[in-house]
Amino acid sequence: MEKEPGRWKRPGVLLAIFVLLVVAVYFLVIFVKQSVNLYDLTRRVRAQEARVTQVAQENEVLRRQLESYQYPLLQAKGMGFKEPGERAAIPMEESGGKETGQPETEEPQTPLEELAALPTWQKWLWIIFMGPEH
Repeated sequence: MEKEPGRWKRPGVLLAIFVLLVVAVYFLVIFVKQSVNLYDLTRRVRAQEARVTQVAQENEVLRRQLESYQYPLLQAKGMGFKEPGERAAIPMEESGGKETGQPETEEPQTPLEELAALPTWQKWLWIIFMGPEH
């Protein structure tokens, strides 16, 4: 038997092997990309399922609360209404030590106190448009 010395040197055989390798690498890359996409989608589905479970639990709590408001007596208790025979109590605000019954009047503030009471963004606008000397 004689070996053909140029068997692998034929241009058609090397070209076919090269094309097969390129196609194999191409399909391998596509397979890996699809596997990563599948993993990402599976992770997203699990996260959404957990969110759906959480919302379903919140919905159940709200449904129970709504059912408790369907009964008039419970509705009156939940809304702060008084029942017949009960006395209503109105909470009063503390007046800071003054018992005169007169409404408190604010003392006039100086311009620096007014500026200090402003939010930061308004202070910046004041400095930009009025200048730091004001």
